[in-house]
Amino acid sequence: MDNLIEIEEMSTTNGNISGRVFAAFSRSLDRATISTTYEPMAVNQCIINEGTDDELKCRSYRETYERKALYYLLTICTLGLVLLIFYWKPEWRVWVRARASDVDRATHLVLHDKYQRNHVKTVKRLDPIDCSQFRNGDITTDNAKREDLESKHDDAVPYFSLSSISKNGLQPTKYFEHKFHKYLWRHDTFVPLRGLDCDTTIEKMKEMKSGLNESDKPDRRTLFGINTITIEITPIVVLLFREILNPYYAFQLFAVVVWCVDEYYSLPAVIVVMSTVSITLSLYLTRKQDIMIHDMSSGSGTVRVLVGDKFESRDSKSLLPGDVIEIGDKVDTLWCDCVLLSGNCVVSESMLTGESVPVLKTPLVSSTTEFGMEFYDPSRHKQHTLYGGTKVVDVQHHQTNNLPRALVIRTGFYTEKGKMIESMLSPSPMDYKYYNDSLKFILVMLLLGLFGAILAIVFLASLGAPASFIVKRVLDLITTIVPPGLPAALTVATIYAQRRLRLAKIFCISPPRIAISGKINCMCFDKTGTLTENDLKLWGVVPCKGIEQDSTQQIASAENEPSFYDTIHDYEKLPQYGKTGLECLNALACCHSLVTIDDKVTGDPVDLELFQATKWCLNQSTEKWSQGCSCVVAADDNNLAKIAIARVFQFNSVMQRMSVITKLQGDDKMQIYVKGAPETIITLCNQKSVPANFKQKLQFYTKQGYRVLALAHRTLENPNNDISIMERNIVESSLNFLGLVVMANPLKPRTTETISSLKTANIRTVMATGDNLETALYVAKKCCMINEADKIVIVEAEIEENTGDLKISWNLDCTRRGIKTMNPSHSKKTAIEIIESQLAPTYHLALTGKTLVLLREHSTRLFYRVLVGATVLARMKPDHKRYLVEGLQEMSYIVGMCGDGANDCGALKAAHSGIAIAEAETSIVAPFTSMRKDISSCLKLIREGRAALVTSFGMIKYLCVYCFAQYHSLLILFTINSYYSDMQFTFADVGPTGLVTLFFAVGGAAKMLSKKPPHLSLVSPIMLVCLFLQIALLILFQVSSFVLLQNQSSWYTRLEPNMTHPKDNILCAENTVMFYTSIFQNMMLAFIFYKGRPHRQPLYRNVPYFVGFLLLMIWFGILFFARIPDVDEFFGITTLNNDNVGFKFMLLSLYIANLICAIIVEKFLLESEYFNRLLKKIFRKCITKSRPRNNRVNEDQVEDIHYLKLQTDLKLDSSWPPVGQETIIRT
Repeated sequence: MDNLIEIEEMSTTNGNISGRVFAAFSRSLDRATISTTYEPMAVNQCIINEGTDDELKCRSYRETYERKALYYLLTICTLGLVLLIFYWKPEWRVWVRARASDVDRATHLVLHDKYQRNHVKTVKRLDPIDCSQFRNGDITTDNAKREDLESKHDDAVPYFSLSSISKNGLQPTKYFEHKFHKYLWRHDTFVPLRGLDCDTTIEKMKEMKSGLNESDKPDRRTLFGINTITIEITPIVVLLFREILNPYYAFQLFAVVVWCVDEYYSLPAVIVVMSTVSITLSLYLTRKQDIMIHDMSSGSGTVRVLVGDKFESRDSKSLLPGDVIEIGDKVDTLWCDCVLLSGNCVVSESMLTGESVPVLKTPLVSSTTEFGMEFYDPSRHKQHTLYGGTKVVDVQHHQTNNLPRALVIRTGFYTEKGKMIESMLSPSPMDYKYYNDSLKFILVMLLLGLFGAILAIVFLASLGAPASFIVKRVLDLITTIVPPGLPAALTVATIYAQRRLRLAKIFCISPPRIAISGKINCMCFDKTGTLTENDLKLWGVVPCKGIEQDSTQQIASAENEPSFYDTIHDYEKLPQYGKTGLECLNALACCHSLVTIDDKVTGDPVDLELFQATKWCLNQSTEKWSQGCSCVVAADDNNLAKIAIARVFQFNSVMQRMSVITKLQGDDKMQIYVKGAPETIITLCNQKSVPANFKQKLQFYTKQGYRVLALAHRTLENPNNDISIMERNIVESSLNFLGLVVMANPLKPRTTETISSLKTANIRTVMATGDNLETALYVAKKCCMINEADKIVIVEAEIEENTGDLKISWNLDCTRRGIKTMNPSHSKKTAIEIIESQLAPTYHLALTGKTLVLLREHSTRLFYRVLVGATVLARMKPDHKRYLVEGLQEMSYIVGMCGDGANDCGALKAAHSGIAIAEAETSIVAPFTSMRKDISSCLKLIREGRAALVTSFGMIKYLCVYCFAQYHSLLILFTINSYYSDMQFTFADVGPTGLVTLFFAVGGAAKMLSKKPPHLSLVSPIMLVCLFLQIALLILFQVSSFVLLQNQSSWYTRLEPNMTHPKDNILCAENTVMFYTSIFQNMMLAFIFYKGRPHRQPLYRNVPYFVGFLLLMIWFGILFFARIPDVDEFFGITTLNNDNVGFKFMLLSLYIANLICAIIVEKFLLESEYFNRLLKKIFRKCITKSRPRNNRVNEDQVEDIHYLKLQTDLKLDSSWPPVGQETIIRT
């Protein structure tokens, strides 16, 4: 049963529609009780991963004999039905079998995560294969200071690392597994197992170069198991078993049994067929998802592992943290996460990041801190880390028999690839509200069914019907009220939407997010490579003059202050501008991480553009003077010295710079060149080497939209320094400023068009870039993210040195912008809009990542107020982009994020819908991957999402209201002890309902993005009111038809119920009229609930649905007007008024009136803004009055951070934004 529990959890995340519905319902039931369970903390409770995104509240239980006896007794007494309930709610099984106990004595745990989900885990015992102590002589040290620090560090860490067991040996302990990770017992709680990526110093890693001892391997094998991320493809039989045990299909099975007992066979056959179709479609989606994840995650190969003093070929599955492997010079796949110890590697990380540009990896270098050591940090040492799943493109080694070596630090699901695969299998359930709303609909219908069942009992009992007959008819009502085709309909809608996206080269690994994309009201974009072209063009170089930068003269004289030359476009002439010009040329030629693959220079596009502008050559290091260097750059001009690149500090998005240590041919001194963000570079430079007009010069270019980089240089005086161990912060210090590099960054062709379409659709657009603020503002204006007449307020925050308080300044951007002028071609409406925009301009806030973080840490109120108006955010690091997305989500925005992978990974995953622009068809960096090179994929995704949302809502409404129409007509017939025939039921389910189930979703999305969004919730006030109005109309016209029949005194004779043979009551005028009315209403619902424009293609464009609908209308006309005895007998209908059409025309008039009223409700009331606002106001007042006084929120204490409330408050606040003022926040 434990295995079944895990199976059910996995199926819920892999595209199973009905599974997600039930999962949403389960969480909604648990939410009220679980949220109060942990206050105060009891003996059987603890918190795991406290303070992290993976925080788990744990409740512990221990099985007892008396509880197990109770469990088996319940199983026997309920004939095993209780096992089905425990399968649906596994935590209930634990509560029955076990009682609460101390955590250290527990046999079962119930974990509660931040998404209100429960996970049942069994506590297991970890018995080492060899319990002898670790004998790691290869990693011991005599440094007492370091040992003392490690001991203190080990006691404080909230995880179980290898250093925790290196001295005392691995002892038997307890553990459980959650999301493929082990949690081991330590210090009165369970802590996650970690590899060498945690709690390991760089110095210790370097000392592990001799590999793993054989004595260490058994215990590490016990901890980490086999090095594989294989996700087994679930057998079809198991998938089928899951589906059949789903609560929805269990109810369908119950309905089939009820109908068969009542000797109805056609309808059960239809239900079985529809359920089979639904299950088949669900199995298809789940199986397809399983295969895709399996193909992305599985695989193994042969690796060269250091054993003793030589390398041997081993299966990659045998790798363990601590092994040393050899990176071959052939194209190969990495099967683990490892740290490079020697040599250089060029890898393609496109599968993990979506970034197609190869990345150069360099060896890990020891460094020291104030404590004498530095711990390895996966985020800070990315340039030294090779990740599992990535491809080795090239290796660089300087000796024939000395290939690059790497230390294995993580294996299996502990690798970055493993974590991403795990996140795909257990995604955050942000999409469950949609399915939860669907379930609420079904629950409402069930309540109505129970109410009708009570009425049916009263009616039938009053007629003297036998008890067995009453039971059958009541069960008929209950089984009729739940739509059998709902799972099939929702699954079909998802398949059609996913297929249309695939045709548009947008690939999806999380189908439920398609409908969520239709709710997006805020779209965030990266700039470079997303809004603008990825390939920047070098426009010019601006070298610094007035200072000769060499080892003897580094400070300018008073008469020779540093200043800028004019912009230079002929880069080969840079040496003519003195020493500074020559160093600028050298920096362009060698400050990069480019590599040569198959005689072709490749690497970062910016590096490549700057290098190609110099017209120099890049070659491998082969000469004696450049021995030990990775490559050599040389110019065609023999007067210029060759430069060997000895060491590369790669670009770091957090540091916003890169640097190289180089060696000139014929010169013993090493040269350092640094390139990066100007604001960062000048903080590393000797300030006397920076021109006084630096800021003005920088703004001159950035305000024109150019991307600007700064160059700096210094000479390494001591040639005897070992550059392999030099720390980066020392290398990148005491620099001399060289000049600026100016690059053109043009917009992509469809950027402006897409941004304009999004704004027209009232979707907020935000730019988050790592570039300069002025450059970002220019691009925002150029792509119409900011209109010409809008005002821009630049928000800057900093901590005051004296007081430690947060000072925030609000400055109006005074950049000149053109004002639109009217011309005769402008329409009247356009002219009015232009005048209004200039009289009441919109404010846009612009800020940097630093300001965003300071506001987030010190003033939550200002953080949200700024965020609700922020349009441009510059100098954003990867974590800053994630903070932005999460902050917007906290204000109830439905956020989309579009980026090109790499630095956007965190934000892409955090967003409701992340779209990665990448060359790979499938990437695990985001739910959606677009092979289009521009942001037009965002429009397509949102359009398809809106179409999927409208389609799903229409299908759910139809299926629920159709069931109610059938249910109510049955209730009317029960008053005379009649009911529908088997074929009448069958026609209703196969005809209109089958048409809706199979072809309702075929119609595609509208070509234009509408200004008005679709309805976002099934349980919104206006949706509920209009739905109940439709139900009221159904009741009214069904009753009217029945009353109209009874008033036909000239020919109508009331049925005298036959209590002995109830089936004789079917062939009567009442049954025929209600059958006609019910079928017409079903077709009417299929027509009015099909919404075309503005979000979908019109009805006539959906050819299968349109043709099927016409055929149904023709067939209904034949049944209604024609007299075909065989057909009438087949369906169980009788002649009305001896075929006099007068009564039928009266019925038809009622039907047309019903259609007109239904259209008014669905097409006018539902879309009325006034009616919507009125209902919201009424509902809000009712909720406020019904809420107890002591539960009402004090508005003075808690500010509503919903973005609509914030926007309204800020518009009414005349002092916002406080332009020209400073705000002080006391910290």
